[in-house]
Amino acid sequence: MNRRRKHFHTFDALRFFSFLLVFLHHSPVPASSWFAHLSRSGGVGVVFFFVLSGFLITYILIDEKVSNGSISLKKFYVRRILRIWPLFYAMLLLAFITPYLLDALHIKYSNEGYRPDWLMSALFLENYKMMITGSFPNVSPLGVMWSLCIEEHFYLVWGILISVIAVKRIPIVILGSILLANICRIIYLDRGLATIDLFTNIDYFAFGAIPAYLLVVRNDLMVRLETFHPVVKYVVVAVTLVITFAL
Repeated sequence: MNRRRKHFHTFDALRFFSFLLVFLHHSPVPASSWFAHLSRSGGVGVVFFFVLSGFLITYILIDEKVSNGSISLKKFYVRRILRIWPLFYAMLLLAFITPYLLDALHIKYSNEGYRPDWLMSALFLENYKMMITGSFPNVSPLGVMWSLCIEEHFYLVWGILISVIAVKRIPIVILGSILLANICRIIYLDRGLATIDLFTNIDYFAFGAIPAYLLVVRNDLMVRLETFHPVVKYVVVAVTLVITFAL
């Protein structure tokens, strides 16, 4: 059965909104400006990125599984690699040469934090290095790559899960992911560990996976939702956002 995959026209706008929050969080802004309020929402921007990724990746995987009866993990991973790895390794190269450039230009820079473990960085394990050391790498922009590491781990794990799990059992995986993340957060925080790995953030991806599943598998419910009054839709969205960011 051939299905025409939907294109979500507002997705880029939502991504830009998330990027803006993260960008302002890492930018020097006047404390008295209204940008300062937005800059404190950088964490929300990262979480929203995870939710958006959870929706898009789950939609792509389930849509392919329903259409073809199976998922080509090879094609899925190749697409992810081509989209992310070139820019990631370009950033890694920039991080490697930055200290030498600054030294050559006699520009002082902060040396706080741990010296980079380039192998862990190259293997998308920077977030675990940060958890182990309880610190940040002393070379920019490695310190902000932990979220990209989580994204990569999500692609790897979620692709396999959705591939081997029956479509009708995917809701169990989603609910289990939400439960797992909250249990892991309790354990990590009790042991003083930073919650910057997939296990403590997988619920955000799972929340994004819910509408993706409904859109492909229970499209009848989505069509029914379109008949609801706009006020009801806004309330549902507001409640969903509150639940997502409160857990």
